[in-house]
Amino acid sequence: HGAGPPAPASPSSSGCEAGAAAVLRAQHLSEAALGGERLCLRDDVLSQAELQELVESVRSCPYFGENAGENDFYRGTYGFHVKFRDTYRQQVEEHLPFLKPALTRLLRPQCNCFFLNVFFARPDGQGYHTDNFFTSYCGAFRPTDIVTVAYLGVSDLMEGGDLVVLAASHEEVASPPVRGCEEESAPVLARIRPRAGRGRG
Repeated sequence: HGAGPPAPASPSSSGCEAGAAAVLRAQHLSEAALGGERLCLRDDVLSQAELQELVESVRSCPYFGENAGENDFYRGTYGFHVKFRDTYRQQVEEHLPFLKPALTRLLRPQCNCFFLNVFFARPDGQGYHTDNFFTSYCGAFRPTDIVTVAYLGVSDLMEGGDLVVLAASHEEVASPPVRGCEEESAPVLARIRPRAGRGRG
C-alpha cells in the first residue's frame, strides 16, 4: 500500500479547495503509476524459489504472530506489518532482508510512504473494505492512493477464492457491501483468481 506526497493542506484544514487538491493529487498519482488504468494484473512477480524462501522467512520472523487488531477484518489472521517512508527503505531492508526482493518488485516509485502488511488470511477470506492505513496520520479519513496485493501462496481450503475489486471509490458508496448478501448488485471492476506469484495493483 502506498501514498504519494502530502496534500498541500495541513490535516486540520477544511474547505472545498483543500479537498479538491487532495482528490486531484490522488488521481494523478494512481494514473501515473498504473498508466491510466484502474487495475493492473501481473503474474510471476516472484519466482517459485523466491516465494518459498519468503514464506519460510516470514513464518520464522520474530514479528510473525496472530493479529491483535480489534477490527473483525483481522480476526483469526496471522502476520505483521511495517510502516515506513521511502527515506527509511534501506533500514527496513537491512532489518528484514528477506523482504528485499518483494519490495524491489512491488513498491511504486511514485509513492513516498508505505504500509506493508504481511497477511495470512482466514480460509473463509476477508470482507469488503477500504484500505485507509494512513488515516491516523492525516487527521481525517484518508483512503490509500495505491494498493498492491501479491499472493505468496494460495491454500486449497480457501472458500470462493476470487479477489473481488469493486468499481467504486470510497466517496461513491456509503459502506462496503456485505459478502454474499449485496455483492451480486455491487459494481464489480474485476474478479481475480489468486495464484502464487500473482500481483494486483
